[in-house]
Amino acid sequence: MKHPKLLFLCCAFILSAILPVSFACADLKTDVPQRGDRNVIFGVNDGTGYDDSQEFSQMVSKRISALGLTAVRTGADKMKCEREGEPCDFSRRDVVIQEHLAKGLALHMVIAFRWELDVAGYDPVQWTKNYAWKCGQVAHHWKDTVRYYIVDNEPDIRGRDAKRGPETPETVVRMQKACYEAIKRVDPGILVESAPATRPNTQYNRALLKAGIGKYADLIGTHMYGGQLREDAIATLRKWMAEFGVNKPVAISECGSDPNWFNPGGSDGEWKGKHGREARALWLRDMAAYARRKKLHNVLFFSMFSIHGDWEMDKDRAALAALKDIGHGRF
Repeated sequence: MKHPKLLFLCCAFILSAILPVSFACADLKTDVPQRGDRNVIFGVNDGTGYDDSQEFSQMVSKRISALGLTAVRTGADKMKCEREGEPCDFSRRDVVIQEHLAKGLALHMVIAFRWELDVAGYDPVQWTKNYAWKCGQVAHHWKDTVRYYIVDNEPDIRGRDAKRGPETPETVVRMQKACYEAIKRVDPGILVESAPATRPNTQYNRALLKAGIGKYADLIGTHMYGGQLREDAIATLRKWMAEFGVNKPVAISECGSDPNWFNPGGSDGEWKGKHGREARALWLRDMAAYARRKKLHNVLFFSMFSIHGDWEMDKDRAALAALKDIGHGRF
C-alpha cells in the first residue's frame, strides 16, 4: 500500500459522515410514541372505573407493569363537568393516572358522550357543546401526561352504562368531530381514536366510515373478541377503510376471550383439544401474533381487573403467563 496514511484519513472521513446518520436513524425509530414489542403497543384494561382508590391503583399499576405491558385503558370518570362551562374535578382520576405514570404506563383514556355527561335531552346542539367542553377540559388538564383519547365505547349497542343506544352513525361522527377538534386545539400532537364498535367486521363500522369518521380520528378504533380472530375480521375493516379512502392505523381498545365460551368443533374450532383457561391463554398469544402480522397500532386486552367474573385475568395463571410472554416479547 503506497499511501496508508491517506487511505486511513479517507476511511475516517467516510465513517464520520455515515455514523451520525446511522445514529440519527436509530433515534428516529425510538421516536414513535408508545411503540412496543415489534411495533405493536400491548396493554390491558385496568379496571379502575370500579375502584379508583390509591391502594387499588398502585396494585393495578404494579401488576400490569410486571407483565411488561406498556399501556392501559382507563376512563375519564367521576369528574363532573357534565355541561358546558362547568369546571371539572380531576382529583379522583389524578390518583389513578399518577400511579400508572409512576410505573411507566401510557394512558389510553375513554371520554364518553352517553354517560357522565348532560345530554341536554339529546338536543344535538347543546349535547355536542357539552361534550366538546368536557373533551377540551380533560385534554388541557392532562396535556403533558395523557396523549391518547378514545371517543365513547361501543356506540353500536346500548351498553351497561350508556343512557341510550345504539347511536346513528351520523350522531357518532358529530360527537367524534366535536371531541377531535376540542383536543386538537389543546395540542395537535395528542392522538384521538375513533369510537370503537363491538367488532371489526360489523356493518356499523362501514357506516361510520361512510359517514366520514376517518376525517376526525388519528386511528380507527374497534373491539375484537373470540371467533372474530378466526374470521380475520380486521381484513374486512381495512377493506371498508380502503373503500372510503381512510388510510389510518387500526387500534383495538378491547379484545379477549371468555373461557366459558369454549365450544369444541364450533365457531372456535381451532381450540379443539383445549379447555377453558387453556383456550384463553392460546387465544391471547394468537391475538398478539395476529396483531403483529396485521401491523396494528395497539391492542388492549380485556380485562385485568373487572366486575365481570371470569373476564378478570388477574386470577388466571394461564392468562397471566400468556400476557407476560406477550409483554416481554418471548414468542
